[in-house]
Amino acid sequence: MMHLMESCFDLAYLGLVIGLGLRILLEKSKPAKSFGLMAIILGVGDAFHLLPRVLSQLTPDGFAKYEAARSWGLLVTSITMTIFYILFYYYYRGRSQDRSEGKRKLIYLLAALRLILLVLPQNAWGTEGVYGMSLLRNVPFTLMGILLIVWTYQHRDKAGLEHVCWLIAASFLFYLIVVVGAPFVPALGAFMIPKTLAYIFLVVSGYRYFIQDFGPENILKAANVFLWLGLVGGVFYREFTKYFAWTDRTSLRVVHVHLIALGCLFLSLLYLLVRLGRGQGKQGQAGSFTQVGNLNQTGSLTQENPLTQAENLVTQSTRPNLDLSAWKKPFFYFVTGLSWTVTAFMVRGIYTICAQGVALFPDGALSGLAGVGHVLLGIGLVWLSLKALKENLPVEAEGR
Repeated sequence: MMHLMESCFDLAYLGLVIGLGLRILLEKSKPAKSFGLMAIILGVGDAFHLLPRVLSQLTPDGFAKYEAARSWGLLVTSITMTIFYILFYYYYRGRSQDRSEGKRKLIYLLAALRLILLVLPQNAWGTEGVYGMSLLRNVPFTLMGILLIVWTYQHRDKAGLEHVCWLIAASFLFYLIVVVGAPFVPALGAFMIPKTLAYIFLVVSGYRYFIQDFGPENILKAANVFLWLGLVGGVFYREFTKYFAWTDRTSLRVVHVHLIALGCLFLSLLYLLVRLGRGQGKQGQAGSFTQVGNLNQTGSLTQENPLTQAENLVTQSTRPNLDLSAWKKPFFYFVTGLSWTVTAFMVRGIYTICAQGVALFPDGALSGLAGVGHVLLGIGLVWLSLKALKENLPVEAEGR
């Protein structure tokens, strides 16, 4: 079962972190865009190490087969994690208003030392690795972490930094347990799970800081995120099946369909319904019809240009400050259900291709996980549809 659970966890983590990063990137402020980029780098960098681990978990004798891929992936992940903490330092700098040049130079010095140690040939990348070099290259990285823990703790009362110090401390604690102890006690590798959870909470804390209100634009921006993820899912399906010369059916082929159709198109339609329904409803409450055209000097109605009518409709229906706080829970169910379902499709598709008929875990377990995702997705779809129907009742019906 560990083959299944770790694979699901790893793929869900990558999708969540990259998805949240893309969503934060759509915000207008420069600090938000920087944090979004930081989250994307975290997820994309980890993918170089975690995807080979997923392949190892879902392939018979996979850990021996993909040892080189995991090793080189770890190198990429180590580089991107260094970049991640450089960007995080600037996030801390902006929130705390700590402009110390000494601190900035110290972070750059430790980052440079870490990168130099990573590219030394003594690391023996592509093999099982060298334990001593593993410890050495993590010394400057750990010092970066300790400094950021202390600095964020000193400014823990600032908005956006409230619990950050504890999350960074937890991530480094669990990471060091794995680095130091896992080569001797493999079971200690399980501490990578709470370490990963700490990073998820770190990204979520940034999401909550930069995105506090829930309005129609949240729905539209989420649709954009699902579109990008769907395009990536389509490319992954094509290249993955091509690499393994796979020509039979696989659930990977429906990943991008679900993300684009349900994630992008459904949410885009929902956004339009909310905008048009709220705008027309509030305008129409004062009377039984909406005037199309203008009154001339004699008091008669003149016909307005159709293009002008459309512009007026859009202007009326896109008024700001539409409160959709009651939509948060059904929206959460929908996004969770769709993400859960897509993760199950990904695991099923990779497993089908890599295992080649060898049963590594009970098939019903994966089917059960996929079923839970479908249930959550169904609840979210129905709930959001009912909300949209309630918001878009015809104006004439309201006046009767």
